[in-house]
Formats: sequence, C-alpha cells, structure tokens
Amino acid sequence: QMLGWSSYGHPAFDGDFTEHFYMRFTPFFALLPLLGVFALRYRPAPRILAASAAAGGALLLVQALRPMEGDVARLSVVHAPALLLSLGAVAALGRRWREVDARMNSLQMVGESAALAGLFLLGGVILVALTAGLFSAIGVNAEALIFEWIVPFGAIGVLPVGALMASQRPGSGRVAPLVARVFGPLALVVLAAYLPALLVSGALDDRDTLLTLNIALLAVLALILLVEAERPDVSRHWTDWVTAGLATLALAADITAFLFVAERLAEGGLTPNRLAVVGMNGLVAVHLAGLAVPLGRRLLTSGPRPDDAWTARFLTVYALWGAVVVLVFPLVF
Repeated sequence: QMLGWSSYGHPAFDGDFTEHFYMRFTPFFALLPLLGVFALRYRPAPRILAASAAAGGALLLVQALRPMEGDVARLSVVHAPALLLSLGAVAALGRRWREVDARMNSLQMVGESAALAGLFLLGGVILVALTAGLFSAIGVNAEALIFEWIVPFGAIGVLPVGALMASQRPGSGRVAPLVARVFGPLALVVLAAYLPALLVSGALDDRDTLLTLNIALLAVLALILLVEAERPDVSRHWTDWVTAGLATLALAADITAFLFVAERLAEGGLTPNRLAVVGMNGLVAVHLAGLAVPLGRRLLTSGPRPDDAWTARFLTVYALWGAVVVLVFPLVF
C-alpha cells in the first residue's frame, strides 16, 4: 500500500503502476528535498522541526494510503504543494512565522528559488540535448541512461539547488524581480488578448481550461508581488501601469470563471472539481481585489502601495484551503 500497489494483485512495474506511483508522490519528490534545504539553511528549533517533520510524514502517509482513482485523487496531488510549502515556511521562519515581514521574505525566497530553478532547468535541458547529440554522433546510444536516470534526478534536484543558491544570494542580487519585470508586460499583453478569446470560445466548459486558468492566475499574482517587492521608492514608476493592469485583467478573468462554475454548480450539483475550482477562484478573486484597489488608487492619485499584511494573511488562507481539499474532500466525496 505504501508503494502505491494497493490497486493491483502483484506489484509489477507495469504502466498502470508507474502512472499511479508518480501521480501519488510527485509533490513529495519535488518538495521534500526543498524542505530539507530550508531546514539545513535556517536551523529551526528542534521542536518546530519535529512538528513540521511529523506533519509532513502524516501527509505522506495519507497520500500513500488514499485510492488514486477519481477526481479527488487528482485534486489532492494539485493541492498538496500548498501544504508542503507551508510546512517549509514554518520550519524556516520558526517563531517568526506570524510576522508579516518574515512571511513576505519567505514568499520572496520561494519566488527566487523558482526563478533560479527555472534557469538551471533551462541549462540542464541544453546540456542533456548536447550530451545526447555528442554520444549519438559517435554511435553510442546513451538515451536510456540520460532519460531514465539523469533527467528524473535532475528534475527532482533542480528546485532544492535553486533554493540553496537563493538563500546564499544578497537581496540586491535577486533574479526573480528582474524576471518579473521582463515577463510582467508580456503577461499583461497575453491576458488582454486571452480574456476576450476566453469569453468568445466558450472553453470554460472544459475542466483542463479552468485548471490552467487557475494556475495562470496564481502566476500573475506572483508576478505582481515580485514586481512590487523591488519597486523604487518614487511617486510614479512605469511598473505601476503593469501591476494595476495585471491585477484588473486577472480579477476580471477570475470573476468570469467563478460565475460560470458557480452557475454550473447550482445547475448540475456538487462535484469535487467544481467545488475546488469555485473555492480557489473565490480566494484568488478576493486576494486580487485587495491588491487591485490600492494599485489602481496609486496609479490615479499616487497613493500607498498594497499592504503586505493582506498577502501575508492570505498565505494562511491558501494553506487552509489546500488542507481542506487534501484531507476533507476524500471524506465528503
């Protein structure tokens, strides 16, 4: 059962086994090493480390014992990273986990880790392609070694390595805000073109479209927060237009999806997918609204930047919603 063999008469490594095994444990493969880096880097108190480890072990046990058929199983895989990242943040921050500045620093740390991991992943893809080409040119078939060993372990290790490098870089040398400044305007153009196309196409009927939209909205939230983190202390800046536009368009797309799914929920009944989408859309809409109002006010009247406490509080809300989907949904559905 612990290895994902519960649905099969014999633990043979067939296609169904590997599909269920990786589906079951993918969040843990990627994020448990990251939590280990946080623990080594920040040296939390033994009691906090033990509590975080116990919670992570309990979550791993729940994921190992649950059936992996149906929508609830897929939702648990999608939402488990929120819980794991929350455990990592608690382990890294220790007694300071309630402080707004500490929470925002941890959020920026995660963003910097992801940005560096993306750069390392891009470099790894180029290196793997060159390696395969070099060996192929001399008649040596290295594909099995590369794609069965190097690629999986490299994909697992890229995020912890990114976190380790991010923890050693000074605040003034962060990569994530620079990446956000480059991709923020591009994301604004994409959203401006995507929202009318989404309304015209009627693709909100598709479950994968809604999932992709939610992931995109979270990415837009991350872009806004990263751009704001490095905004110069001046009354006007060109990034104000980008962040206000991103928040407004993302909020419009989120509300559109929320209303559509809420209507489907009222007409077609309660399903785990619809409830998960409505819940996440509702949370993201409230979060975006709390950012869009001060961003728009600052653009028009040179008001203050959005309060970090708003986002800091929502980190707890996202973690709680992830816990509901992972732990409560299987009991209800």
